[in-house]
Amino acid sequence: MSTLTQSSTGSGDFAEALRLWDGVMVASADRPLPAVILDGATALQPPAAQEAIAGVEERLRAELPPSYKAFLGLSDGAYANGCGIVTRSGEYGLLPAAHVCRLVAVAADHVRIWVEASGGVQPEDRAQRADMQGVRCFASLGDAVLLTPMIDSVCDCLVPVPPALDAGGERFEVWETFKEGAARFLTFERWLRNMVATQWVARRDRLVRSLLPEVAEQLAAVDRWAADPDYHWFAVGQVRRLAAAPRADHRVTTALDRLWQGTDPYLRLAAAQADLGHRPDRARERLAVLAGSATKRWAEPTVALAAASTLRVCDHPALNVDDG
Repeated sequence: MSTLTQSSTGSGDFAEALRLWDGVMVASADRPLPAVILDGATALQPPAAQEAIAGVEERLRAELPPSYKAFLGLSDGAYANGCGIVTRSGEYGLLPAAHVCRLVAVAADHVRIWVEASGGVQPEDRAQRADMQGVRCFASLGDAVLLTPMIDSVCDCLVPVPPALDAGGERFEVWETFKEGAARFLTFERWLRNMVATQWVARRDRLVRSLLPEVAEQLAAVDRWAADPDYHWFAVGQVRRLAAAPRADHRVTTALDRLWQGTDPYLRLAAAQADLGHRPDRARERLAVLAGSATKRWAEPTVALAAASTLRVCDHPALNVDDG
């Protein structure tokens, strides 16, 4: 699946991209979601007031990049981030405007270590910069703006870029940081659009296909992880990856039918979602059953919401790219 890279900030296209992102994030649920998401049926928040956005810029003494300001004007933070949908009550994904701050204010040692270790490295030229590229020079991390809570050295942040190196044209890049380094995205909008591609539950792109083990091995792994309460979520993810398995392998559809007929609501959801890559009409029928179960006494609310979100976005052109 190709990453969506066109820039459309300031138009209805960005709002549409954000709605798609929201649908994909909710569809990716693999365990019960917090009530705040279930009650609103969305990972988005009400828009931030313009005064709140201006307050962030005054507090940071910096003008925010256009696509991030457009996001705050549509949703004041969100219950999802680069790692996916939030699954614990009281947590944020993307921070609301009132909580946005400098990274150094909450992780001074983390910033210092990276700046000292690689701040003197020659940065990539403008023409060399690309989405999902590993960051080489961390000299600008000291001025980074935190977009998500930092958990165990993992966070998403806006990092200022000198004009001569600014390949995205917004003066900031988004960096996804982790213990071993960081990956860059040229703008906030491109980062959101990349998440749409990478978090979609029925991916059929070349990368996922290349990572799939042999079908029998993967099916055995699904059963093994499904039996472990601490890693049940991993089994759900493994089922979804079957969307990229060869369509001619009948073991896949047989397994999806078996999982659908079972009693585990999350594996039933994942089986229906994976079937979008094999039998789209049947997948939609099964997703409709799960989405309609919201009024049933036995329903699992997260499964019903995730199924409805999957149906809402599954026909979007951006999600129906099969790169062979």
